[in-house]
Amino acid sequence: MMNDDDKSIDLIGLGKLAKAIPESVYTKTTDTTIKTFEKIIAPITETTSGLGRYIKQKFDNMVEIERSLLEYSLEKAKNKLERKGLKPSSVSSPRSTVRIVEELSKETDFLLNEMWTNLLCTEITSGKSHPFFINVLSSLSKDEAILLQDLKSFNEIGEFKNNILMLPRSIRYYILEDGGAEREWNMPSALLLEYGLASTIVPKSHQKGGKTVLLYRTELGDEFLKAVTE
Repeated sequence: MMNDDDKSIDLIGLGKLAKAIPESVYTKTTDTTIKTFEKIIAPITETTSGLGRYIKQKFDNMVEIERSLLEYSLEKAKNKLERKGLKPSSVSSPRSTVRIVEELSKETDFLLNEMWTNLLCTEITSGKSHPFFINVLSSLSKDEAILLQDLKSFNEIGEFKNNILMLPRSIRYYILEDGGAEREWNMPSALLLEYGLASTIVPKSHQKGGKTVLLYRTELGDEFLKAVTE
């Protein structure tokens, strides 16, 4: 059962923020890792044997810690798919799959590793991990990821003023809902705006001369979030 601190992040499947990749992941022997990898990679790439061989070769060239991280992530992917009764179908972009695998072998932050694992599941079951999503996720920090999931979609933000233009350089603060607490405009909010995952409007409570905007998640942001969450 979740406590109140867990709910906001668990609702979209990213797990507890305090959770970490187990220490045992970093201490596995090479032999154990290779055996587990071979057991996991076969069903994931069974419909694209060439891709499977390519990934296997890349795996052989990884350092031991990269192998361990990738094995850990693939095991999670396998468990997620089994839990949902899903099986790998086709891969729309082998290049995208390889890039996700490479990122999984390097990502040591639990939250971001979880997002990459979910993106892999999305790619091998629906082929909807657009290359743009891979580029964006490779550039996001945990702070941007958390902020993105906290934002409301456009159809959830309620009334707003649409007759006032505010340039990005004029923004000093942002809110998540009309009348909500002001937050200082910072790198995470600016990056989400730059990538098109978020946008801004002037809130209904806007005062003349004010420098506060309402930050919300765009349709692109919604699609990205779907691709990287369970």
